[in-house]
Amino acid sequence: MIRIMLTRSFNYIGLLKLSCFFILAGNGVALLTGSSSLGHLFQNPSLIETVFGILLISFGIPLLLPIGTLKKTKAHLLLLPSTILLFITSYASFIHSGYVPEQLIEHGIKLLTPLFLLRQLALNFSNMNEIIISLKILVALTFIGHGLFALGAHYVPSGFIEMTTEILGIPVSSSYLFLKIIGYIDILFAILIFTNFPIKFVYFYLIFWGLLTAIARLVYGIMTNEGSMTEIIYWASNMVYRLPHGIIPLILFRLYRPKGQLSLG
Repeated sequence: MIRIMLTRSFNYIGLLKLSCFFILAGNGVALLTGSSSLGHLFQNPSLIETVFGILLISFGIPLLLPIGTLKKTKAHLLLLPSTILLFITSYASFIHSGYVPEQLIEHGIKLLTPLFLLRQLALNFSNMNEIIISLKILVALTFIGHGLFALGAHYVPSGFIEMTTEILGIPVSSSYLFLKIIGYIDILFAILIFTNFPIKFVYFYLIFWGLLTAIARLVYGIMTNEGSMTEIIYWASNMVYRLPHGIIPLILFRLYRPKGQLSLG
């Protein structure tokens, strides 16, 4: 019984649904507990953050339903307005970043996973080739965007430096060097998933680094927290909506078979 439950819980369709839930609910809670860049688009950002936050959480909850129930109730169609809300928040961040392209590129998983799930639900997950290629593109976009930021293509985000310095306990100069190395690795491995390079090794890195950088948000929040539970919840939500950065590569790994066969479990 336990084995059957574990097999079902790690089914790639279930992981996709879980990823979308994390993206919607995580971003929703983050909007309710912290500040955002929506002030670049709206005169009353606090109100908009509250409305967007509640809507994203509400739209995400149905994703916890079984696939059959989700489709029967048409609740999966909420993925479309969810994507619109996510795009608005990402566009606001794009403006805040000074219109640097890597800001939008790194949101590949955040913005496109809900649309991808919506399309696959309509197709009943019938085209495995499309599924794999699409997921590879989402992963590549996110890791290339992160890599460009880490390399300082335009600048290195202060948050990257602060987290690296605080968590690793190293000087700022060492943080820049560390991030530059990671930036090259991120971009290299994002490219390698489209090649015949030993793919398992590539996926192991993407899974590990995707999950680690997500967890780092909560670790940083705890280390710098001054007793505010709201702040802890904010950083926890930042971790949650980034967990798909490791989950999507995990799905690709589970679908991969050395002899070209595909695993549907």
